[in-house]
Formats: sequence, structure tokens, C-alpha cells
Amino acid sequence: MAEVNKPLKISERLALTAYYTDQLSHIEVDNEKCATCLSKACLYVCPAKVYELKDGKIIFHYEACFETGACIVACHQMGNKGIKWKYPRGGYGVIFRFG
Repeated sequence: MAEVNKPLKISERLALTAYYTDQLSHIEVDNEKCATCLSKACLYVCPAKVYELKDGKIIFHYEACFETGACIVACHQMGNKGIKWKYPRGGYGVIFRFG
């Protein structure tokens, strides 16, 4: 009997994601604005969990960013507009795979 390929879970797909890491971050966080943000939406909407709250400050790990832009939308719609985000320079960032 032929073996059936089961679809991968989202967490399994995300684990297969690869990156070309740039030395320059494509994310900037203004911690003065973030300190007064009540929603801290970036902590919840990022599928890669790039953002975390540490000692009252938002820190981020741009190297793991999936480049969905969810953080910038959430920050500017529900937060204090403390995040600046752009796509990484050409040749850097997430490598998407199909299949």
C-alpha cells in the first residue's frame, strides 16, 4: 500500500524556514513609545515570536522575522506606533519554500 504524506502542522513548517541574516536590522523599536503602550500588540501578533518584554522594554530578534508585517499593522492600529519596519535589504531575510 502506498504511503500517504500527511500535511505538516504550522509549527513544523515554520521550523523549516531558513534565513539569510543581514547585519543591519530591518526593525526599529522606540522604547519610549513602547513603554506607554497599553496593548503591546506586537508581543501577540508576530507568528515568529520576534518580540518579547524584558525588564519593561520591548526587545526583538530581527534575525527570526518571517516578514509578515503583522507587527507594524498591529502597532500602528492598536499601539503607540513605536515600531518601524521595512523589508530586509535584497538578498537577505526569510527564504520561503513552497510545497
